Amino acid sequence: MRLARHKPRAWRTRPGRVAGAVALAAVLGLAAGGCDAGAAGSAAGSAAAAGASSAAAIAGSSPAGAVSQAVPSYYAEATAARGPGYDGPDEITIRVTRTGAALATVRPRAPYQSFGYLYATGRPDVWIAGAQRWHRVRQDNSAQPVTLFTVTFSPVTGKVTLSRLPVPVLPGSALAAVALSPDGGRLAVATLAPPSGRSRRHPGGIRLSVYPLAGPAAAAATRELATIPYPAAAGEYSLTWLADDQTLAVGGPLGPGGPGARTPAAVVYADGASPGLPVIKTVRLSFPRGGRESIGSATAPPQTCAGAPLVTSDGQSVICAGAAATVLNFGGAVNVGVWEFSAATGRLTATWDRHVTCCAISVYPAVLWASPDGATVIADGLTQANSGAILYIRPPDGHLRRIPWPGASHHPDDPLSTIKPPVAW
Repeated sequence: MRLARHKPRAWRTRPGRVAGAVALAAVLGLAAGGCDAGAAGSAAGSAAAAGASSAAAIAGSSPAGAVSQAVPSYYAEATAARGPGYDGPDEITIRVTRTGAALATVRPRAPYQSFGYLYATGRPDVWIAGAQRWHRVRQDNSAQPVTLFTVTFSPVTGKVTLSRLPVPVLPGSALAAVALSPDGGRLAVATLAPPSGRSRRHPGGIRLSVYPLAGPAAAAATRELATIPYPAAAGEYSLTWLADDQTLAVGGPLGPGGPGARTPAAVVYADGASPGLPVIKTVRLSFPRGGRESIGSATAPPQTCAGAPLVTSDGQSVICAGAAATVLNFGGAVNVGVWEFSAATGRLTATWDRHVTCCAISVYPAVLWASPDGATVIADGLTQANSGAILYIRPPDGHLRRIPWPGASHHPDDPLSTIKPPVAW
């Protein structure tokens, strides 16, 4: 999932940061503290540059396949190392989910100046961050190549270590999603491939790669998984390993799409354990036909996914935030909500948090994390018109609990922009 930081451009990732895939969460106790000494300093301390290998750090963080429906006790957030956030490098802060308290902070290791990408791994003390050199163009640094690192936090010592992953440098403008396999031994990466030929009217594709992280060196498995519309934004796609440790699910607008028409969201399932990454099946998400446009969110029929549809790791559900049919109005109000689908059939099974966002700057809710069965969800923008800067936990009983979070800001030259600090659980 990718959070918009500024306005998107054609065939570029939305300038901003990635917020992490569906995670298999386990809760650990927390111990407050700073970072290791010995690397570049930061607001909470300094980062350790060395440590065990990435694969060992990942595998040792929690038992392979450990699953909990509970929300992780802490999260990672990419924040500005020097203000303002739109014009400076980023550091990563580990925070307590319940209170928002900062436990540790790490800055990118030289020669990098920015952590431009942040992903959950399914393990509560390990994240994946993409480091870049800082060379922005019009406040956008996404074109810089990305080098992936694990960010490992010890709740016992309060220290953070960085370890480079054995994965090739990736094009930042095309990086869509990253997901760690449940056994911790493979890293899946989804990238956007540009259209072929000179004509920009032809669709591009989404490319899936799986890299081994431990054991004898082996060639990465790579294939183009499906066609995608042009232009496309990385924030519209998700990548999830299912709990079987074999199946990969890529969600987003898949298919060529017609002129002026939005490509329907779908999920492609691939065999991540086979060298050829063969497609198992494709499930298209379907919305109910009929229904009248309405200004009342309770009766407006859901129509689209506005962000990346997330597949729960149990393989049963797909969840996305999106829009419902809205009567044309001068204020620009839009009916929005969160939609849940059957992962097997693609049919809509439930809706929640249906409300109107108003007006000129409509902010859709965004689903950031879901428990393996989808019963517990972390999202922003819930129940609050134009408040994408507010995070909530939605437990199975539906009663929202707010997560303390520094919130969003705006570019001083563009008051209509929204800069969301990326978060990952």
